[in-house]
Amino acid sequence: NNLKNLLDSNLFTLIDVGATGGMDGSWNEIKKNCHYITFDPDPRAQIISSYAKHTNYNYALWSEKKDNLPFYLTKYPEASTLFQLNKTTLSSFLNSECHEQIKISKINANSIENSLNDPFDFIKVDAEGADLEILKGAEKFLKDSCLGIEVEVSFINRHKNAPYFSETDSYIRNLDFVLMDLQTEKWIRKNNTFSTKTNPQLIWGNAIYVLSKESLLKKLKTLSQEKRDLIFTKYIMILLIYHFHDYAIELCDYFSNEKKLISENYMVDLRKMIIKSMPSQVFHLLKLLLSLLIPSILICIFCFSKKARTSLVNYLKKHLVDLSHYLVRLSRYGPSNGCISG
Repeated sequence: NNLKNLLDSNLFTLIDVGATGGMDGSWNEIKKNCHYITFDPDPRAQIISSYAKHTNYNYALWSEKKDNLPFYLTKYPEASTLFQLNKTTLSSFLNSECHEQIKISKINANSIENSLNDPFDFIKVDAEGADLEILKGAEKFLKDSCLGIEVEVSFINRHKNAPYFSETDSYIRNLDFVLMDLQTEKWIRKNNTFSTKTNPQLIWGNAIYVLSKESLLKKLKTLSQEKRDLIFTKYIMILLIYHFHDYAIELCDYFSNEKKLISENYMVDLRKMIIKSMPSQVFHLLKLLLSLLIPSILICIFCFSKKARTSLVNYLKKHLVDLSHYLVRLSRYGPSNGCISG
């Protein structure tokens, strides 16, 4: 009740740039306490929101105000981009048809700093190559209020002259955010050679960053008790949405035992929330099995549609690899071992 009352009167502000794909389903846990702000210039964008408050902007973002930028519309709306597609690179992979260019239009763009007056708590950027430029246009907010970032990063030259992961990572780290996770995407080549031991090439990923512990401490020390409780609660919520349970507990210990900056009643509730949010190993295994069962059934249903069948088979292959890796880790280290690599 303490946490609910706190967030009911102080909505979590979430920015989603390239909002066609929406946020990960884990964000639904706080949708009733969230102001969802979306940006997407694609006229085909379909943004469905059930958040407490939703504000939408139908224009492109950049590091500054720019007019008449080329916008490359693709067959798959989520792949539309402000950068020219590298067809030579993309043509090597099975899903290259998703990036098929259907139109080039001219659009105007602005920066987040020019678009928003109020600060935000978290930003997700999925802008097909323009991600770093967009973050640069939000630097004031990243320094002053932002607690976490999810950004798409590239490991190959999918878009001509677009930055690689190393450039984006360096920029964000210099703002004193730490990389917590890299959700990678690997693509199978057109020869369709695949087995459970095949290791396809790393193409892109979603990098998850949170404000460093040192910067969080520095920020909290400048705030009133009420503001400290609010900011720390929002920070812990970000950690739980991305399943950083161990780090969440570590921070609770650090700020309650050593710094005593957070009110005791909120800290008790936060610890309960962390423990409650942790799924069992059995649940995780069942979830992986379900991710294989559903597409298998759909493949049978849509067996006469080559396009649907190809997409479902590729999806099935990815989750088959996830399951095999999970079972290998489980057999090597057991359900309670702290090592999750290998």
